[in-house]
Amino acid sequence: MSTQILRPNGVGAETNIAGQYPTSGEHWDKVDEATPDDSATYVRHNLTSFAIDTYALPAGGGVGDIDKVTVYARCYGISGNYNYAKTVIRTHSTVYEGTEHNLISGWEDLST
Repeated sequence: MSTQILRPNGVGAETNIAGQYPTSGEHWDKVDEATPDDSATYVRHNLTSFAIDTYALPAGGGVGDIDKVTVYARCYGISGNYNYAKTVIRTHSTVYEGTEHNLISGWEDLST
């Protein structure tokens, strides 16, 4: 079984996360790095409800069936704040949400 890593390369169907740093460019170019740059680029949502961003991905180069999709995210929590995150996969107009994670404090790597 081969593995392909697909990184965001464009805007997806939803852009609902309120903020980004830096303010130039698009949300997807803040989350496409192979090595995390942490506070250098990020998307940010400060409300007490979830907001969804989806991102376009390049076409996979594989042949055959897809057996598994894993989404990885690097998230930051601030102690005492509403700090929850979850991953989302959107395919064929259907959104699949991952497990809600309570971010305690600092950077955390999530996967679903």
